Amino acid sequence: MLNSHGAYRCLTVAAIAALILWPPAAPIADAMVARDPVTNVLHVTAVPIATDTVFSRWLTAYGRAWSERDPDAMVALFAADATYREDPFGSATHGRKAIRTAWVDIAIHQKDIHFAYQILSVNRNRGIAHWTASFVRRPSGEIVRLDGVLMATFNGTGVCTEFREWWGRRTRDGAKS
Repeated sequence: MLNSHGAYRCLTVAAIAALILWPPAAPIADAMVARDPVTNVLHVTAVPIATDTVFSRWLTAYGRAWSERDPDAMVALFAADATYREDPFGSATHGRKAIRTAWVDIAIHQKDIHFAYQILSVNRNRGIAHWTASFVRRPSGEIVRLDGVLMATFNGTGVCTEFREWWGRRTRDGAKS
C-alpha cells in the first residue's frame, strides 16, 4: 500500500489476515489494532480468550490472597488502572493503590478466611463465578458467611481490569444483610 508520501507501507501477517478475513468472526472491539509510530507497521492482536483454566488460576490466587490476608498478592492480580466494584450501588475503587488500601482494611478486620468458587461462564476476556466465603470478624469474633457472584474482565496480559461483585451476608446469629 502506498502512503501519502508515495512510500510503501508494510503490513504484518496478522494485519493481512485480518483484511482477508473481513468481516472478522468476532467484533473488532475484541481486537487491539495499533500502528507502530516508527515503522508505520499496523499490528492487529486479538485479545486472548479467557479459558476456564486461566480464570480458575486467577480465582485461586484471589482466594489465596484473601485467605492469607495479603494485600500485595491481591493487588498484583489487578491492572494499574483497574476498577473494583464491591457493591452495585456504591462507588467503584479505582487503581491498584486504592484497591490495596481496601484490602489492607480487610486484612485488619478479618481472620480464619475460607474462600471457594464455581465458574459459571467464561467468554472472551470475561469470567463469571459464584463464590462463597466465611471469616471471623476482628475484634468482635462475629462469624460471617458471604455468598456472591463476581464478574472479572481481563486485559491481554491476564490481569483484571474491571471487577464487579454482588453478594449477601449472613452472620452467626442468622441475620441477613
